[in-house]
Amino acid sequence: MVQFNLNQGSYKPWFFCRESFGLSKVDFFSEEKSHQSAISLFNSGHSFSYIRDVIRHIDAYDIDGNKIPFDNFLNHFHLSVNSTNLFKCGKYLSRIFRSTRHGLHLDSLNILINKNYDIKLVDGISLISIDLAKRVGWSEAKPNKSAQFTLLFKEGLVKGHCVVSDKISCDVVIYDGNIKRDIGFTDGYFIALEPVKLTRKANLDSQTLPNLWDLFSPEQYLDWFINSTEKFKSDLINGKISDWLDDIETLEQSDLDEKFILQKAIRHNIDYRKYPGLMRSAWNMFHKSLVKSAIRKDSTPDFRIPILFAYRGYLRVDIRNNDSEGNFACSDRSFTLDKYGNLWVNKNLVCDTFKILGGADQDDNVVIIPLPENKAVIYRNPNQFGEYQIIDIEYDSVEITQTAKIIGNVPVKKIKEKESVCEKVIYDNKFIQQYFQRVKEDQCIEYNQFWLAKTLLTLNNNDANIGLAANAEMLLASIRITDKKLFDFLSELFNWDLEKIIDSTVKDGIDVSDQMDIVRKFFQHIADNKIGIPKVFINRVPQSLRDKINVLPDHPIDQLYEAIKVIIELVNTEIIGKGVAGKDREKGLIDFIEVPVGDIIKVCIENPLEDISNELMRKHNFAIAELLSSTEHIENLSEREEKRKQGIERIQEHLRISLEQFTEEERLLIVQNFMIRTYLSQKSVHDSIIWNKYTSDYAIKLIISAGLGLQIIFNGKAHRHYAAKELSTDKIAIRVWSSEAISSEDFKEAKEIMILGSKAYLNGRELNLGDECKINDGVYSVYAISQATSKKTGQFLKNSLTILLK
Repeated sequence: MVQFNLNQGSYKPWFFCRESFGLSKVDFFSEEKSHQSAISLFNSGHSFSYIRDVIRHIDAYDIDGNKIPFDNFLNHFHLSVNSTNLFKCGKYLSRIFRSTRHGLHLDSLNILINKNYDIKLVDGISLISIDLAKRVGWSEAKPNKSAQFTLLFKEGLVKGHCVVSDKISCDVVIYDGNIKRDIGFTDGYFIALEPVKLTRKANLDSQTLPNLWDLFSPEQYLDWFINSTEKFKSDLINGKISDWLDDIETLEQSDLDEKFILQKAIRHNIDYRKYPGLMRSAWNMFHKSLVKSAIRKDSTPDFRIPILFAYRGYLRVDIRNNDSEGNFACSDRSFTLDKYGNLWVNKNLVCDTFKILGGADQDDNVVIIPLPENKAVIYRNPNQFGEYQIIDIEYDSVEITQTAKIIGNVPVKKIKEKESVCEKVIYDNKFIQQYFQRVKEDQCIEYNQFWLAKTLLTLNNNDANIGLAANAEMLLASIRITDKKLFDFLSELFNWDLEKIIDSTVKDGIDVSDQMDIVRKFFQHIADNKIGIPKVFINRVPQSLRDKINVLPDHPIDQLYEAIKVIIELVNTEIIGKGVAGKDREKGLIDFIEVPVGDIIKVCIENPLEDISNELMRKHNFAIAELLSSTEHIENLSEREEKRKQGIERIQEHLRISLEQFTEEERLLIVQNFMIRTYLSQKSVHDSIIWNKYTSDYAIKLIISAGLGLQIIFNGKAHRHYAAKELSTDKIAIRVWSSEAISSEDFKEAKEIMILGSKAYLNGRELNLGDECKINDGVYSVYAISQATSKKTGQFLKNSLTILLK
């Protein structure tokens, strides 16, 4: 089995899993694009590299552990590259190298290429048979379910989405024009599937919010936000987060490597409401979905507004009624949303709809906001002003619980007449086609480090372009809220093409300096003319112009954001409290959790590692307190949190190193004491020592041992079973003391201890053996030493040590 340095559960880079490739290991790396990274391509030693948003590197090792060299990579994996643009080629390579839920290599495949439709109508969509879907591993495949689809074969790459059909007579129907011939696979067929579905993960991001402001109104925005927050709070308290995250029915053994601690606990049937750390994790999950903030001094929170009653689905030309060759006939319906997440579009509306939505295609998802009288608002992210539609819609087995209200009007994007028609763009004359193919082949460049570096160095800093243009879009839409005439004037004066700018970054890498010049002139214009913008958008302006920008007092967007901020802070305090326990803490729900400590104690009543654990905990808590104190002076919240996050990671890494010297069962006993000592203290809400990436697995195992969770076993599929048990260790703990102060640090190099009667000799020093210690005279190996803890007060004793003996 091939080993990967990616830990993604059942998601794998399936392309590399073919046995005939003879691989032992494949490692993936990435680095930021820069002049230096382009130069280093010549001596990096990686097996392969390709360009995306970053430079991605692959190191592939054969069965003997030898790294496959760059010059032999394509040949080893039977890949062919015939491209004139290595940036676009990198996008295609990324598609086959990435991790997906399902993937499979096949020696043969029955493919039908349907040439009856214009590519603008069927761009990005294919049909696959149920049999093929299940062969690839998608056991839940049914007619009309859909998935992200990747097919690589000798003719090229097909990427986009596919719809499952029980009517086609072949394995795959590919609509002509969907084959990317820049890369190919000369030894069979590779297929990858990533099922998609209808979700309620619909929201208004900070770009869409001003674009649809007049359509819905800020009052309705705020109402949606309050409703979503109250719903989550109710679900949190009533234990329904477990329903969200419990995937035991589809769990695979490799999924147990999941790093999300809350989901791990829920999989083991642990009640997250019994442990402050898990409750905090559940709230933070929701909080992060609401608020994003850049880590820089001038940052402001970037809020998302969930729309509980809206859906997220995928645009599809309506191909449900297809024949054995993939030809399809549409019903009279305009749009239909089904339970699988397909937003079926009548073929007569496809071209206009996709153009209005900013050049969408059939692997794009859209937000669907239900309206009264079987209508809906649809838009995709990102979007420009006017890139939305109000559509007539039917719902197929989809429940509508609420509808939005249309308050005002936002002009829909106008499309040019010539763009609204699906025109034939492929020449039918085979001789002309052969000519263009020959011209393209003559222009192809070799895939090597030279052309990669050259491509990288000629990219015109396109990475930053999307952000800058999107920020300009947001400012322009915010201006319309307070001055529509000025908005119209500026829109006509500065008419950049966001779609072209986005494509330059994520698709073709072309030069868009002319478009970016327009964007920069727009920013300069609003600065020079003191055009008012919201305060929360000031960080969207280039740094060099911010001092010249006119912030409009009480802009409606600022007022909405301030209201959202207050609501978040109130709910945050209500759930996880505020401040440090034992000081002036304002208590939240997690302060009143009754942790089942009694059951945890019973797992091991006499814990010989108690004092060892206490010392580790003391050092950890002291480091945390010192970190909090040393970062308190940082005024910017985001910067302070980032510093603390980095510091906590270092502290937890130190804890991991400290735990490494102990066996698995001893670590369980150490964490048992962490839990007892923490949850019986006045600072029980501060339990990060228990629920971090190095100790949480032991906490979960302890809870299972206490009978408060269930073990997972695999017998064809995942099952839970009761696995309560007591824990023990063969190690012996003794105490020694002195009339003078002694420190465990003074004896950390000690390897042996001699016991003679009531005396103990450690590193040549005579100490007294504790009265309670029952041990024979002799020489014993020292396993660990810590400061002893008073049985009466729980405080550390300055003149006493606990020594763990092998």
